[in-house]
Amino acid sequence: MLFRGLLLLPLALISGAGASCSSVTTSYEDEIGDIYRRYRRGELQEAARLIQEGYRSHWKVQFNAEAGTMKFADDAVIWNLERGKILLDAGRYENAYEALQDAETVINQGFGERATISARATAGEAKALATNQKALPYEGYVHDRVLLNCYKAIAALMERDLDRALMEARRVEEAQDSAIRRFSSDAEATDRAGSKKGVQPDYGVFVSDSRVREDLPWLQGADAYPESYQGFVNPYALLVKAVLRRVKDDPNESAVVDLRNLASMVPDNRYVVEELERAQAAAEPAGWVYVLFENGMAPVVESVEVHVPYGYIRAVLGRGTNEASDLLDHAFFALPVLRGARGPAAALVVRDDAGGEFRSQRVSEMEMVMRYEFERRYPGVLTRELLRLVVQETATNQVEKIAKNQDDLLGLVAKLGGLLYKSAMNRADDRSWRTLAADFQFLVLPMPEDGLLHLSLSDGGAQPITVDLAGKDVAVIYARSVGRGHLSVHQAGFDYGSGGIQP
Repeated sequence: MLFRGLLLLPLALISGAGASCSSVTTSYEDEIGDIYRRYRRGELQEAARLIQEGYRSHWKVQFNAEAGTMKFADDAVIWNLERGKILLDAGRYENAYEALQDAETVINQGFGERATISARATAGEAKALATNQKALPYEGYVHDRVLLNCYKAIAALMERDLDRALMEARRVEEAQDSAIRRFSSDAEATDRAGSKKGVQPDYGVFVSDSRVREDLPWLQGADAYPESYQGFVNPYALLVKAVLRRVKDDPNESAVVDLRNLASMVPDNRYVVEELERAQAAAEPAGWVYVLFENGMAPVVESVEVHVPYGYIRAVLGRGTNEASDLLDHAFFALPVLRGARGPAAALVVRDDAGGEFRSQRVSEMEMVMRYEFERRYPGVLTRELLRLVVQETATNQVEKIAKNQDDLLGLVAKLGGLLYKSAMNRADDRSWRTLAADFQFLVLPMPEDGLLHLSLSDGGAQPITVDLAGKDVAVIYARSVGRGHLSVHQAGFDYGSGGIQP
């Protein structure tokens, strides 16, 4: 059984311990399943239509300018992240920008600017302890916040609005810093809540247990990750900022620092190294094509549930009572796990009519980004789940005790009802941005004389796509492959006029 090593930990806590159901008992994978399956098959237009038209209540944010308030569902952030990415990949750039803007507004104003102690926050925490962590509003991971602004920048870029795109790129670092501060604050609050209840699991013992490491091999210690992924860094964010700064070619906004940092993270990526050399030499971007390629499907979070028959364990250990009904005592425990990414099908191959051929090279791997953050969050996740277990066990035992004082049969009914309730609520928070790529790649090539480029996957699984950049001085191509046999391509070309760069 998964988490065999955890069985005695809930037992020890129980021994010393004195929403709408649909929203917390349904997995996020089931909720978004119809859309996600279409997206994974490369049916981007259908996925975009479905999420726009069929799930409005999930992502709609209603603003009341006069009152200065807004109304949104608890999952509005994650649904707008998904909506923004799907719309972007479907080529609906302005709609994508608006969706991502809604997600950012809810994070910054709906959550970020609220009072430290608010009715909404307090009610959400209480509900989560009574049910499960999915009852809390989704506020996003750190990597969500970073990529949110990256994709807003790409959406604006594909609309050929370089000023707005660069503005979003500048916000990436600010968003990351803000998300890290919130992460640290939440971790401290969880530690305080655990201390008040006497719940202080030894995380070092937890991760070092051989049985836990067998079930959760990705828990390897945050310091064990490559340096380029530590500190909540996503190299792709550096790439997006660097490309925008190069294309914009603003003398007050150099890409050298971003490219230098990126080159230190991916020294084997020749495209990054060569672009750094051009930036250091103050060479104009005119005559070059920059290609951002996203490949495969990122890991997703899933819930693994465990039930602990502590009544039976106590009986075996000789610590139980003489009442047979106590053998029914179970605690229910659930933790989130990462399900592996669907790996990239291939590299992107770009050919020109003069015989030139270029292959994309990796810049960032989403599984590394997610695992680092997931591991940093796991002590808090474990503490909150144990707090939930203590609260639920205390509450159901008290109900059973009151019922039993009236009648033994009522006591048995209360016990069975408590078991059913705890079983139904036993779910970890499995919400994660599912439409992200597994792999982020990059290449730079000279602008062909005729402006024609032919893009395909290196495994030959998708039909080649030709783009025409004739008459453009510099261009950015954004390509997406969700898996073998699928490739979508978007482009934005620019000219250099007397007033600077022009769409």
